[in-house]
Amino acid sequence: MVAPQPDPTNGRSHADDQDPRRRPGVPEAEGLRPLLAQIAELREYATHYLSTRADILRLRARRIGLTVALGAVGGILGIVALSTAVVYVLRGMSGGLGELLGGRVWAGDLITGLGILAVVAVAAYVSLPRWMNTSRRRTVEKYELRRQKQRVAFGHDVRQRARE
Repeated sequence: MVAPQPDPTNGRSHADDQDPRRRPGVPEAEGLRPLLAQIAELREYATHYLSTRADILRLRARRIGLTVALGAVGGILGIVALSTAVVYVLRGMSGGLGELLGGRVWAGDLITGLGILAVVAVAAYVSLPRWMNTSRRRTVEKYELRRQKQRVAFGHDVRQRARE
């Protein structure tokens, strides 16, 4: 009986030996290691970049939140100060009217309160329609300008197309 001889090709065909991409004596997985290392490095750099972008966004959100909070506190303080000043002025007016009415403080308070309510009602009655008309006019102008741009760009506008 003859002892089996070891296969010198290790199961590879003669065509594998002729492949110019293969390095002799280096398994195929060894050739992929540099590519896999570069992919791992690229993945690390990409996650690093994304992490820094996320931190930047969190910092921006924190700054915006702080600015909004400080603005709200400042606005509240301004409203409180203005309200206090208005109360002092109105108290002075009502006290003065009460003295002019023979010490009847209640009458001074009543006249002052009714006077302020009347001024606010007249101001709202006069300014609210103006404000609404101005708002409506601006909206109409905005869409008319947009339709003009559409006519220049397309030869017709949305209103003309809707009629077709």
